[in-house]
Amino acid sequence: RFRTASDCETIVHLYEEHGPDAVARLNGMFALAIWDRTLERLVLARDRLGIKPLFYSSVGPRGFGFASEIKALLAARMSRREVDPDALLHYLSCGYVPGTDTIYRDVHRLAPGELLVLDPRGLRRRPYWTLEPGAPLRSRTAAAEELRALLTAAVREHLVSDVPVGVFLSGGIDSSVVSTLAAASAGPLSTFSVTFPEDPIFDEARFSRQVARRIGSLHTEIPLTRAQILSAVPPALDHLDEPFADPSLVPSFEIAREARRHVKVVLSGDGADELFAGYAKHLGEVYAAWAPRPLVWLLGQAASVAPAGRGNRLEETVRRLGRLADGGGIADTGRRYARWAKVCGEAEVRALVPDLSPRRTATDLFAAEALRFGALDHGDRINRMLYTDTRLGLPGDMLAKVDMASMANALEVRVPFLDHRVVEHAFRIPGRWKIGAMRGKRILRQAFRDVLPPEVVRRGKRGFEPPVGEWFRRELRDLFRDVVGTGGRFLPCVRRDAVEALYTQHLTRRADRSKELWALFALHWWATRNGVGL
Repeated sequence: RFRTASDCETIVHLYEEHGPDAVARLNGMFALAIWDRTLERLVLARDRLGIKPLFYSSVGPRGFGFASEIKALLAARMSRREVDPDALLHYLSCGYVPGTDTIYRDVHRLAPGELLVLDPRGLRRRPYWTLEPGAPLRSRTAAAEELRALLTAAVREHLVSDVPVGVFLSGGIDSSVVSTLAAASAGPLSTFSVTFPEDPIFDEARFSRQVARRIGSLHTEIPLTRAQILSAVPPALDHLDEPFADPSLVPSFEIAREARRHVKVVLSGDGADELFAGYAKHLGEVYAAWAPRPLVWLLGQAASVAPAGRGNRLEETVRRLGRLADGGGIADTGRRYARWAKVCGEAEVRALVPDLSPRRTATDLFAAEALRFGALDHGDRINRMLYTDTRLGLPGDMLAKVDMASMANALEVRVPFLDHRVVEHAFRIPGRWKIGAMRGKRILRQAFRDVLPPEVVRRGKRGFEPPVGEWFRRELRDLFRDVVGTGGRFLPCVRRDAVEALYTQHLTRRADRSKELWALFALHWWATRNGVGL
């Protein structure tokens, strides 16, 4: 019998019936804790894909603590605030701390799809769900039809709410699919997009407008000038519990704040890139399979003498060619992927923090995940990369960013692509149906081409990130110089001359160092705001 009007009570009764295994019967996003007073048993669980975070710590006589934010554990003095050197090195490599570690030695992250039980017998962790793909599908048409049916059902279920639900609509195929399905299920709804009027290469306004007109949504555009974005940097970075170097956190923070003025719940297209091969590094894997080594070397030489950056399409092309050449000559899929996913290369990390040496590099982590999928799959290199994305980059970077930006603004973001039934189906789809020589997400385009504007179906991936490279040459130049220049108080463990070398390369356009510089900038911001000595 129910004693409250809360839907959360369902979980309690499910636990009464099935014990800790009850979490395997849940669908959706959650981070939960159940205290069983009779058995003196605490159960913690995190959703299958890591949409919501859950941290825990055990510090001597203070006992055991858990929270959805690290700052709560720090406030409860459940951490000694000692930085884990390996985690710091992994952050510099990846732009986030991957896996179950955090930046603090004694604070840990529950893995996606994992269950923790603490009782008088001790602490035990085990997975309640693992991504183990079934046999590959044989019919591309049937795969597309089933994908459409599963995603349609997922969107419909994600629309269930006591309050109005909106959609983040960038104009890319992922958010366009979600918006179209949501409008078909719920009728007219509110959609929200960010525009960059001063930086046309990053602006996707015309595509989001096409979709909004087609589905009849009440569309709100949030124009972000450079001045507005820069003013959003402090509040966005102030919410960091640990170093985090994805600059798209800043526009994500702004769009969440604006959307919260209109709705309390929004759907987003997050997760589709990781399931259906939407990133440039996935195209790189296709090219690496057939490009002769001498050609890869020539591309690298050409890219090394041309200006690289993100300020225009030529610079963007040069930057991508350079990254392709950087990893294309590596034979192992996991290590090649790690090279493309990096923020700082291993040589750069050694130059920045020469006194630290990792027990296990970030490259080792990526290679191990790719190898794990290699033991499960059917020899599919693309799906091996996507599995690594789903295990590491998705929860560590993309979903963490969305959760930070939305929760800071009291906005709930739901991600239909990460319904576990959609995910399990996606990994039965052969990689060759997901990506070709020119663009990714082929199966997604096939499944929804009849309900989307043709231009949206045809267009390639455009990342949701601000023009950080130009910021460091213009608006952020003085601030960054103040941090790393003569007299600046930069982090003691980081060699200032190595930072200066990266910055000089970036200013002179010898190389695009925006990722490395932003990682250092965010690290310094986090450390100074949290009183952490490095």
